[in-house]
Amino acid sequence: MEILEFLEKMNDALERSFAFRAFKAVLAFYLVIMTITIVIAIHRLVKSGYFVTLQTGQGMPSTKGKMQMRWEETRERLEGQNPNEWKAAILEIAHMLNEVLGIIGYEGVLLGDKLDNMLPSQLDNLEEVKEANKVKNRIVNNEEFVISQEDAKKTVETFAKALRFLDAIS
Repeated sequence: MEILEFLEKMNDALERSFAFRAFKAVLAFYLVIMTITIVIAIHRLVKSGYFVTLQTGQGMPSTKGKMQMRWEETRERLEGQNPNEWKAAILEIAHMLNEVLGIIGYEGVLLGDKLDNMLPSQLDNLEEVKEANKVKNRIVNNEEFVISQEDAKKTVETFAKALRFLDAIS
Protein backbone atom coordinates (compact mmCIF):
# COMPACT_ATOMS: atom_id res chain seq x y z
CA MET A 1 0.00 0.00 0.00
CA GLU A 2 2.84 2.37 0.75
CA ILE A 3 4.18 2.25 -2.81
CA LEU A 4 0.77 3.03 -4.27
CA GLU A 5 0.31 5.97 -1.91
CA PHE A 6 3.80 7.23 -2.70
CA LEU A 7 3.11 7.09 -6.46
CA GLU A 8 -0.19 8.96 -6.02
CA LYS A 9 1.57 11.72 -4.01
CA MET A 10 4.28 11.98 -6.66
CA ASN A 11 1.65 12.21 -9.38
CA ASP A 12 -0.16 15.01 -7.53
CA ALA A 13 3.11 16.88 -6.96
CA LEU A 14 4.11 16.56 -10.62
CA GLU A 15 0.69 17.72 -11.83
CA ARG A 16 1.07 20.91 -9.75
CA SER A 17 4.61 21.51 -10.96
CA PHE A 18 4.95 24.18 -13.66
CA ALA A 19 8.23 22.67 -14.91
CA PHE A 20 6.67 19.25 -15.45
CA ARG A 21 3.67 20.71 -17.30
CA ALA A 22 6.01 22.75 -19.51
CA PHE A 23 8.10 19.63 -20.17
CA LYS A 24 4.95 17.70 -21.19
CA ALA A 25 3.95 20.54 -23.53
CA VAL A 26 7.39 20.56 -25.19
CA LEU A 27 7.28 16.79 -25.63
CA ALA A 28 3.77 16.96 -27.10
CA PHE A 29 4.91 19.64 -29.57
CA TYR A 30 7.96 17.56 -30.52
CA LEU A 31 5.76 14.48 -31.04
CA VAL A 32 3.44 16.42 -33.35
CA ILE A 33 6.38 17.77 -35.40
CA MET A 34 7.96 14.31 -35.71
CA THR A 35 4.65 12.75 -36.78
CA ILE A 36 4.14 15.40 -39.46
CA THR A 37 7.72 14.92 -40.69
CA ILE A 38 7.30 11.15 -40.97
CA VAL A 39 3.99 11.50 -42.81
CA ILE A 40 5.53 13.97 -45.30
CA ALA A 41 8.56 11.71 -45.88
CA ILE A 42 6.37 8.66 -46.53
CA HIS A 43 4.14 10.70 -48.84
CA ARG A 44 7.14 11.85 -50.88
CA LEU A 45 8.50 8.31 -51.15
CA VAL A 46 5.14 6.97 -52.30
CA LYS A 47 4.64 9.86 -54.74
CA SER A 48 8.10 9.32 -56.28
CA GLY A 49 7.38 5.63 -56.85
CA TYR A 50 10.33 4.62 -54.69
CA PHE A 51 8.59 1.63 -53.11
CA VAL A 52 7.44 0.26 -56.47
CA THR A 53 10.95 0.60 -57.87
CA LEU A 54 12.41 -0.99 -54.76
CA GLN A 55 10.08 -3.99 -54.95
CA THR A 56 9.92 -4.59 -58.68
CA GLY A 57 12.98 -2.91 -60.14
CA GLN A 58 10.75 -0.91 -62.46
CA GLY A 59 12.21 2.32 -63.64
CA MET A 60 15.70 0.90 -63.86
CA PRO A 61 16.82 0.47 -67.45
CA SER A 62 17.34 -3.14 -68.42
CA THR A 63 20.59 -3.36 -70.33
CA LYS A 64 21.67 -6.90 -69.57
CA GLY A 65 20.41 -8.41 -72.85
CA LYS A 66 22.03 -5.73 -75.00
CA MET A 67 25.23 -5.81 -72.98
CA GLN A 68 25.37 -9.60 -73.23
CA MET A 69 25.16 -9.44 -77.03
CA ARG A 70 27.90 -6.81 -77.15
CA TRP A 71 30.00 -8.93 -74.79
CA GLU A 72 29.67 -11.95 -77.11
CA GLU A 73 30.79 -9.84 -80.09
CA THR A 74 33.71 -8.46 -78.07
CA ARG A 75 34.85 -11.96 -77.12
CA GLU A 76 34.75 -13.02 -80.77
CA ARG A 77 37.09 -10.15 -81.68
CA LEU A 78 39.74 -11.62 -79.39
CA GLU A 79 39.76 -14.95 -81.24
CA GLY A 80 41.12 -13.60 -84.50
CA GLN A 81 44.72 -12.81 -85.37
CA ASN A 82 44.26 -9.10 -86.06
CA PRO A 83 45.82 -6.91 -83.30
CA ASN A 84 43.49 -4.05 -84.26
CA GLU A 85 40.52 -6.28 -83.43
CA TRP A 86 42.05 -6.98 -80.01
CA LYS A 87 42.37 -3.25 -79.41
CA ALA A 88 38.81 -2.72 -80.60
CA ALA A 89 37.63 -5.38 -78.12
CA ILE A 90 39.33 -3.54 -75.27
CA LEU A 91 37.85 -0.21 -76.35
CA GLU A 92 34.38 -1.73 -76.70
CA ILE A 93 34.27 -3.43 -73.32
CA ALA A 94 35.71 -0.34 -71.60
CA HIS A 95 32.94 1.67 -73.25
CA MET A 96 30.38 -0.86 -72.00
CA LEU A 97 31.65 -0.50 -68.43
CA ASN A 98 31.58 3.28 -68.75
CA GLU A 99 27.93 3.09 -69.89
CA VAL A 100 26.91 0.79 -67.04
CA LEU A 101 28.59 2.98 -64.43
CA GLY A 102 26.79 5.98 -65.92
CA ILE A 103 23.43 4.21 -65.73
CA ILE A 104 24.10 3.30 -62.12
CA GLY A 105 24.78 6.93 -61.37
CA TYR A 106 28.53 7.42 -61.11
CA GLU A 107 29.54 10.90 -62.18
CA GLY A 108 32.11 11.72 -64.80
CA VAL A 109 32.38 11.63 -68.56
CA LEU A 110 35.36 9.33 -68.86
CA LEU A 111 35.67 5.86 -67.38
CA GLY A 112 38.69 6.98 -65.36
CA ASP A 113 36.64 9.76 -63.76
CA LYS A 114 33.95 7.30 -62.71
CA LEU A 115 36.51 4.84 -61.37
CA ASP A 116 38.16 7.61 -59.35
CA ASN A 117 34.78 8.37 -57.73
CA MET A 118 34.39 4.77 -56.56
CA LEU A 119 35.41 3.10 -53.33
CA PRO A 120 37.07 -0.34 -53.37
CA SER A 121 33.96 -1.80 -51.75
CA GLN A 122 31.82 -0.66 -54.70
CA LEU A 123 33.63 -2.75 -57.29
CA ASP A 124 35.22 -6.10 -56.60
CA ASN A 125 38.30 -5.55 -58.76
CA LEU A 126 38.56 -1.76 -58.78
CA GLU A 127 42.36 -1.57 -58.81
CA GLU A 128 42.64 -4.09 -61.66
CA VAL A 129 40.02 -2.15 -63.64
CA LYS A 130 42.01 1.05 -63.12
CA GLU A 131 45.09 -0.72 -64.52
CA ALA A 132 43.06 -2.06 -67.46
CA ASN A 133 41.80 1.46 -68.07
CA LYS A 134 45.42 2.62 -68.34
CA VAL A 135 45.94 0.02 -71.08
CA LYS A 136 42.79 1.31 -72.82
CA ASN A 137 44.11 4.88 -72.55
CA ARG A 138 47.42 3.84 -74.10
CA ILE A 139 45.51 2.36 -77.04
CA VAL A 140 43.52 5.58 -77.45
CA ASN A 141 46.48 7.93 -77.09
CA ASN A 142 49.13 5.96 -78.99
CA GLU A 143 48.17 4.69 -82.41
CA GLU A 144 51.29 2.54 -82.57
CA PHE A 145 50.75 0.85 -79.20
CA VAL A 146 51.30 -2.89 -79.52
CA ILE A 147 49.52 -5.42 -77.34
CA SER A 148 49.74 -9.19 -77.36
CA GLN A 149 46.65 -11.33 -77.71
CA GLU A 150 47.23 -12.71 -74.22
CA ASP A 151 47.43 -9.22 -72.68
CA ALA A 152 44.37 -8.14 -74.64
CA LYS A 153 42.44 -11.13 -73.28
CA LYS A 154 43.54 -10.34 -69.71
CA THR A 155 42.51 -6.71 -70.10
CA VAL A 156 39.13 -7.62 -71.56
CA GLU A 157 38.55 -10.20 -68.84
CA THR A 158 39.30 -7.60 -66.16
CA PHE A 159 36.60 -5.33 -67.57
CA ALA A 160 34.27 -8.32 -67.98
CA LYS A 161 34.73 -9.30 -64.33
CA ALA A 162 33.61 -5.81 -63.33
CA LEU A 163 30.59 -6.04 -65.63
CA ARG A 164 29.69 -9.43 -64.13
CA PHE A 165 30.01 -7.97 -60.65
CA LEU A 166 27.60 -5.22 -61.68
CA ASP A 167 25.30 -7.88 -63.19
CA ALA A 168 25.48 -6.33 -66.66
CA ILE A 169 26.66 -9.54 -68.33
CA SER A 170 26.74 -13.21 -67.36
